[in-house]
Amino acid sequence: MLYTHSKNSSKQRVNLKVGVMIDELHTGGIEKVAIQQVDALKRIGKKAGLVVLRRVKIEAHPYSEFLKNTPVIYLDDRLPKWFKFSFKIPFFSYLSLFHLTYPLFLPWLVGKKEFTILVSHGTYTTFTALTLKFFKGIPFFVFIWDPIYYILKKAYVFGPIRIFFFVLLPLARFFDRLIVTFSNGVFVAGSPHLNYLKSVGAFRIIKLYPGAEPIDKLPDKKEKFILSVTGWTQAKKPDYNLELIRALPSSHLIMAGSWYPKNIEEDFRQRVKDEGLTGRVEITGALEENRLRQLYQEALVFLQTNDDRGFGLPALEAAAHGCTFIIPQGQGVGELFEDKVDGFFTKERDTKVILEKLKLLIGDPKLARRMGESAWTKVANFYSWEKHAQKLSKEVERLFQ
Repeated sequence: MLYTHSKNSSKQRVNLKVGVMIDELHTGGIEKVAIQQVDALKRIGKKAGLVVLRRVKIEAHPYSEFLKNTPVIYLDDRLPKWFKFSFKIPFFSYLSLFHLTYPLFLPWLVGKKEFTILVSHGTYTTFTALTLKFFKGIPFFVFIWDPIYYILKKAYVFGPIRIFFFVLLPLARFFDRLIVTFSNGVFVAGSPHLNYLKSVGAFRIIKLYPGAEPIDKLPDKKEKFILSVTGWTQAKKPDYNLELIRALPSSHLIMAGSWYPKNIEEDFRQRVKDEGLTGRVEITGALEENRLRQLYQEALVFLQTNDDRGFGLPALEAAAHGCTFIIPQGQGVGELFEDKVDGFFTKERDTKVILEKLKLLIGDPKLARRMGESAWTKVANFYSWEKHAQKLSKEVERLFQ
């Protein structure tokens, strides 16, 4: 339980108001984790809500099922219209003007006692959590999936931004250091960034894996298709999936998830058509959660070819539905499972090995089902959202004892 000090007792129960903060309510993994965190905290009896910096329009949101009972606060609803102006910073994929202006505007519109504590997802989002702490005294944890320094080096391998790395990389380290120094704790979803975060001064690092909701009963049989789920961008190299499918003439691949920007999806669909793969490569776009769960249960194997160093949530979700996987080694999600028992870990885009494992599972569906069952057992026993919320609550609790 959560406590605060009082005159009458050394410890008195209080109902903490936990604000789980994201920048915008898009359809990515971070947003999905934040929504489910709020839901899980509420289910174990904690007072929590989703705090969104900027309202954006998304029709038929695939997370609508989760959002039905999730309290959502859009902070920029409180801003005058002319203060909401924003645009994507040229040449940057993830940085927008509001990431820089909202930390200046929003603290004046948030009450000192509106939130007892914030859990901020992502580094740019945390700029606002930082100023809320400075001006309103609201403590915060930061959930760092990927530090700014890592994002720069990973996402901008090519392009004009590299020309300015001599300035941008030291600046990235400065902001990473600023965030972790003034946070009340740093959550990470695995070990990949631990050494870097320690090098920039993180003093309290807590490993907290995301959760998943395991199904109650495994399906009796699997369909013979490969499933790949992510938020598709050019950096994820979706064309590489076509290289694999061309080498597996009898295979069928379903690529699920939203595409950003939209023209990437249009170009990719045309590429599939031009290469005569329309009958073997299915592109679904963003899916409602029920449909995604069904695909996880039916798929023979989940395939991820792009290294998601921060964690790799779809692999955990696949395992929760009894689906084995082939994923890049070294991700946070890999710490939860055993190679060659629950799934296969490979080097990123190691074509020879990936094809070898795909052929093995396609040729032996019973092996695929057996490995999927092993992975599902681990999720069911250790990695539910409720267990995640309990650990998160304990870490928050320590600040108020």
